[in-house]
Amino acid sequence: MADAEATFKEAIVLQRALAARNPEAHEPRFAVFLNNLGVLYRDTQRVTDAEMVFKEAVILQRALATRNPDAYQAGLALTLNNLGLLRKDVQRFDEAEASLKEAVAILRALVARNPEAHQPLLAVSLNNLGRFYRDTQRLDDAEAAFKEAVTIQRALAARRPDMEQPFLARSLEDLGRFYQDIQRTDDAEVAFKEAVTIWRAMAARNLDMGQPYLARSLEDLGRFYQDAQRLDDAEAAFKEALSIQRALAARNPNMDQPPHFSVSKPWVTWRPPP
Repeated sequence: MADAEATFKEAIVLQRALAARNPEAHEPRFAVFLNNLGVLYRDTQRVTDAEMVFKEAVILQRALATRNPDAYQAGLALTLNNLGLLRKDVQRFDEAEASLKEAVAILRALVARNPEAHQPLLAVSLNNLGRFYRDTQRLDDAEAAFKEAVTIQRALAARRPDMEQPFLARSLEDLGRFYQDIQRTDDAEVAFKEAVTIWRAMAARNLDMGQPYLARSLEDLGRFYQDAQRLDDAEAAFKEALSIQRALAARNPNMDQPPHFSVSKPWVTWRPPP
C-alpha cells in the first residue's frame, strides 16, 4: 500500500503540472488520478485524506461537466458515489445521502439521453443508495432503490445475457438480504433462488468464473434457510456450496476468494473519453 500511494502521488504531481499548463487536455485524467488515490486512502482507513482527495476530484469534475456534460458527468457521478459511501462509513448520513442522490440524479439524466451507455452505472448507484437507506432504516426507500436496480439489470441482462447477468445476480442478492432483514421471507427466497439460478447457468458455461459465485450464492441461500428454520433446505444448500468449494480448491489451492468482479464494487475507476 505504501508503494501504491507513492506511485499514485507521483502521478498526481506530474498530472497537476500538466493540467496547469494545458487544462483542457489534462484535467480529465487528473480527476481520475485523484479519484484513484481517494479509493486507496479509503481502503486503508485514511478517511480524512480520502475525503479531501474525492472533494478535489468532484470540484474538478463539476467544472468539466459544465463544459461537456455528456463526456464528464458519468465521472462526476462515480466520484460522488465514492464520496457518499465514504461519508456513510463514518456516519455522516446527511452528507452521504446528498452525494449518493446527486449521483443517481446525474445518471438518470444521462440515461434519458443515452440508456445503453449509462444504465449499468445507474443500477450500481441505485444499489449503493439502497444499502444506505437499509443501513439507516429507511426501509421503503431502500426497497424502491433495490427494486429499481433489479429492474434495470433485468432489462440489461435480457439484451446482453453473458455480460449483464452477473450484475443482475448481485442486485438480486442485495434485494434478498434486504427482504431477509425485514423478515419478508417469501420475497427473500425468490430473490436468492433466482440469483442461484443465474450463477448455476454461468457455472455450466464457465466453471472457473461461475462456480465461485455460485458457491457464495448458495451460502446466502443456506443462511436464509437456516434463519427460517428450514434446516433440511439449509443443509442441502451448504453441502452443495461445500462440494463446489472442494472442487475449486482441488483445481486451485491458493485461491481464497472468487475472481475479481469489478462492477459489483462501488469503488470503480473511470477513464475519460479519448
